[in-house]
Amino acid sequence: MRRVKWVGDPSPWSDPVLLEGLVRETIPPPLLERLRRFENYQRVCVIPGKTELILGPAHGFTTTYHFGPYFFVQMMEDGDAERLFANEWDRWQFIDVTEVSDEAHRPPMTKRQWQALLASFEKLTLSRKLA
Repeated sequence: MRRVKWVGDPSPWSDPVLLEGLVRETIPPPLLERLRRFENYQRVCVIPGKTELILGPAHGFTTTYHFGPYFFVQMMEDGDAERLFANEWDRWQFIDVTEVSDEAHRPPMTKRQWQALLASFEKLTLSRKLA
């Protein structure tokens, strides 16, 4: 069993490196546009008290998992957690908190992770639908 927390997609503007690039105007315009499109149209935000997500057998999981609107950590079967973290788009919304506090936040994203995220989201239309 794994403890999985729904935290939503990362925001480029909460990343200190990207925020510094924005302020210093060192982000190339095409990348800036990709980040803006992701932030404004594709990023899923988790807002306590307002958002919730239910994943279940209809999504390929063995049981139903209910995240939110107030509690965002669920115990997941190992296979279900592996399926979730293998999903090209939804994997960015969750962190494994099995060995850390439920209060843990997403670790900082690396440049390679941002590149992978943006490459995946380029495959989608302008707006996002959960896969």
